Amino acid sequence: MNPDALRAGLLPAWSLRHLGAGSPPGLAPAPPEESPARTLPSSVQRLGESFCLSFAGLARFLIDLAKQEITVFDVAAEATPSDLEHFLHDHVVPRILAEQGSVVLHGSAVAIGGRLAIFLGNTGAGKSTLAASLHEAGHPLLGDDAVVVAPGEGRFHGRAVYPTLRLFPDTISQVFGGAVETSPMAHYSDKLRVSVPAIARDAARSFPLGALFFLTGEGGASDPRADETSPSAACMALVEQSFALDPGDPGKAAARLREIARLAGAIPGYRLTYPHDYGRIAELHGVIFAAMAQSDTGNPARKRAMTD
Repeated sequence: MNPDALRAGLLPAWSLRHLGAGSPPGLAPAPPEESPARTLPSSVQRLGESFCLSFAGLARFLIDLAKQEITVFDVAAEATPSDLEHFLHDHVVPRILAEQGSVVLHGSAVAIGGRLAIFLGNTGAGKSTLAASLHEAGHPLLGDDAVVVAPGEGRFHGRAVYPTLRLFPDTISQVFGGAVETSPMAHYSDKLRVSVPAIARDAARSFPLGALFFLTGEGGASDPRADETSPSAACMALVEQSFALDPGDPGKAAARLREIARLAGAIPGYRLTYPHDYGRIAELHGVIFAAMAQSDTGNPARKRAMTD
């Protein structure tokens, strides 16, 4: 694991320790886990000003907020470096940023015409595939997992937590023709990390937000559609697709909800449905471009929501 990734990213003051199979002195053993999910922290413990995140018996991460330090420990023999990088960047870092007060959304971010489209949805909904197809069509992909959103200069802006694109092998063949460099995402997943130099270049850039697209994951639609959602429906969906280190903290939850409500009131949201047919991807892109153009015309009520 490379600590330089923290310093070059959004946690420049943080440090990273790797204890391997060892544990920090005085820390209790990991609690027993039933049916652990490896795609999410299987348990989160609050220890004063620190948090301990466990990942299905493969590794634990101690987050010391006061010292701004992340300690990786209790690393199982079968855990690979790819596993640890995945846990750190896809799960630990976004939650730290959220604990610090940022709104961090679980979504893919693509710059279209100088404004950011964020695609959100449950795992398997197709966020990464759609974002990768737009990137191949000439629209910069910032990252496909976590986006930090913040107000600034009269409107919301967003940037990726770190540059990443993760796809299944068959999708890589469809989107890139297979002619890209890949590496494992995690030893227990068939997904691969795709190395696209332009993503690393663009990930650090901040773009004004243009629209939010909520993918249903339904593939039975006859034609691609983008139906605008109400701000209240968008707010609820954004809450579900946001990161939090301690969801049970009422103060942090209230602050996050207030900021997400402002975001949902200021940026148009669309429910995106489309047939899962890569041969019709150009039609889907056209629907997205039309929605982005519509959002660019401006809605006075939404503009007021940004400043309220």
